[in-house]
Amino acid sequence: MRKNQAIYMGTTKIDAGKTAAEISELLGRYGVTTVQSTFDRGEVVGLAFSIVAGSLELYYKLPVRHEPVLQVLKKSKMRGEYKNEAQARRTAWRQVLRWVEAQMALIETGMADIKEIFLPYMMTPQGRTLFQEMSGARFLLGGPES
Repeated sequence: MRKNQAIYMGTTKIDAGKTAAEISELLGRYGVTTVQSTFDRGEVVGLAFSIVAGSLELYYKLPVRHEPVLQVLKKSKMRGEYKNEAQARRTAWRQVLRWVEAQMALIETGMADIKEIFLPYMMTPQGRTLFQEMSGARFLLGGPES
């Protein structure tokens, strides 16, 4: 994003808790079996869910990170009322909702499977996402040596 450019969903007034509930409801319509919200001082700060795949239950954690959003908001051309932590949280949650909605469109049309869409966010036994594990291993898949 260029400096002084508006940020997607940057002026939303919709509470993060309401958006988290919308995401939970949406996931439930597509086969998710459990959804868990994480709170910090009464504010929703995270969302995890599970999907049953055969005899396995797979766990996922969505990346709702408001800190980088706050940094972009502070650099944007938006009015000062939108350059605070509360707005960054609202914006981050709305962006994740819109992303999840777009992913569900791929599932509806058969272009992707729900497990495929959320694969980077699947939790490993170490409590990290698959993406975190892969990036920590410099994306080495353990295949044949070159």
